[in-house]
Amino acid sequence: MHEPPSQGSAAARPSGAQSAPRSADAGAQSAARSQSPSPATASRTVLDDTGIRRALVRIAHEIVERNEDLERLYLVAIPNGGVPLARQLADNLKTIAGLALPVGILDTTLYRDDLSLRGERPPLRVTEMPSAVDDRVVVLVDDVDAVPLESRGRELRFHPALGAAGANANFISAPRSPGAPWRIRTYERGVEGETLACGTGTVAAALVVAELTGQPLPIDFVSRAGLELGVRAAIRGGTAEDVWLAGQGRLVFTGTFPD
Repeated sequence: MHEPPSQGSAAARPSGAQSAPRSADAGAQSAARSQSPSPATASRTVLDDTGIRRALVRIAHEIVERNEDLERLYLVAIPNGGVPLARQLADNLKTIAGLALPVGILDTTLYRDDLSLRGERPPLRVTEMPSAVDDRVVVLVDDVDAVPLESRGRELRFHPALGAAGANANFISAPRSPGAPWRIRTYERGVEGETLACGTGTVAAALVVAELTGQPLPIDFVSRAGLELGVRAAIRGGTAEDVWLAGQGRLVFTGTFPD
């Protein structure tokens, strides 16, 4: 005679024997119960209208508390939900600190990395940037190739004099021979490292060269990518007007849209 297994013990099963259907059914029912939402989580309000408004007021206060140069602030919203939030923050900041801050709208559809996996082609949304967002620092050095760009660029990019937003840092050095282009390297914020070229930084560098050396525009530069960029502008009364940036155009992709 075999004694029945006591509660909590494991009963031996002959080799090759199948589990009882009752166990499979119980497992399936358990899985179904675990996947179905419980009444407590099926419907839950995290913040109601009043709570959201209070949170945005608090965020506005924190923005004021943590930024010394409030006039340099620039709110950028990602549609769709970010746009009304940014506008409400701007209204709160105007009430709290008397600031009329610009609000930009940046559509990130083209920068999403999941669209190719999903096979979706969502429509593009509006992008509105009411003013420039890039500040630039230009540093004249003896040889851009000898600059420790990662450390020196990071130091300048976060320099306190540039405010909380910081700036791109562009390093330039004089031509190696008469008629050759100036050389430029860029430490770019956002990227937080060196980029192969920076159009706005090159324009700023050209204006600095013209101001410091008296060299007339147009002025040519060679970027870290080895490509040449040319800048021309009309300088009147210390202000640059009719600014143009010229560079190579390359065909890098061709495609056909289906009918």
